[in-house]
Amino acid sequence: GAVVPQDPKTLSISNLAKYGHFEELHRRVSAGEDVDLASVFERAVTDFRTVKRNVGHRKILEWCVDRELDFDVRVGWLNRTVISLAAAYGNNEVVQYMMRKKLPDSPFVWASVGEIEKLKSYASGHDVSAMRDENEFNLLFYCAESGLGRRDEEANRRLTATCHLLLAQGVSPLHEVNYELPIFPAFLCAAYGGNE
Repeated sequence: GAVVPQDPKTLSISNLAKYGHFEELHRRVSAGEDVDLASVFERAVTDFRTVKRNVGHRKILEWCVDRELDFDVRVGWLNRTVISLAAAYGNNEVVQYMMRKKLPDSPFVWASVGEIEKLKSYASGHDVSAMRDENEFNLLFYCAESGLGRRDEEANRRLTATCHLLLAQGVSPLHEVNYELPIFPAFLCAAYGGNE
């Protein structure tokens, strides 16, 4: 079952973000406590399964975005950008909120959110089959792990079309990276994206 801590005043900033205690987090930061926006965002966007999601999580995520969170900063176990992390957890509302800001001009971001027209245009002048990020992940990793289509049929359609485009451009579905365990596009799709 879900674990609910007793008193938010006794929690670290990290755990305030994990449990969605926006008011206490905001009070402490306003009082001068240091905060790493990317770490707070990571903790608030991560679906811990044992923590019931609440409106405080969304408030924290939007607060981080409004405080000029760098969408390209990398966090977490797979050292992912915050935008791809939000997409992986299927947080459509927050990704849409982020998209109202200026998203990085990056094919990796476009693959995460299913911006197929931008990817098509980019692929017409670049060899996307050879592109790798800092983790050696190819573009298909980003598309496959996006969970934005789990509850949104239009996002599901865009991500499926993005996958087809990337495969047609020669992006390898068999590319594997050892990151504490073997990671490859189908693994990420099963673990996060769930797009059959």
